[in-house]
Amino acid sequence: MEPEDSEKLPDDAPPFLGRWNRVYAAVLVYLASLILILYLITLLFEPSHV
Repeated sequence: MEPEDSEKLPDDAPPFLGRWNRVYAAVLVYLASLILILYLITLLFEPSHV
C-alpha cells in the first residue's frame, strides 16, 4: 500500500523565527524568565521575619 501524498510533505515552517527549534527555544527562554520574575516578586513582597 502506497503512502498518501500528505505523508511525504515536510512540516510547514513556523510563521516567525524560521525554524521550529528556534520557536521551542524562545518558548523555553520565555518560561524561564517568567518563572525568575515571579520568584523575584515573591521575594520582594515576602513578609519579613523580625
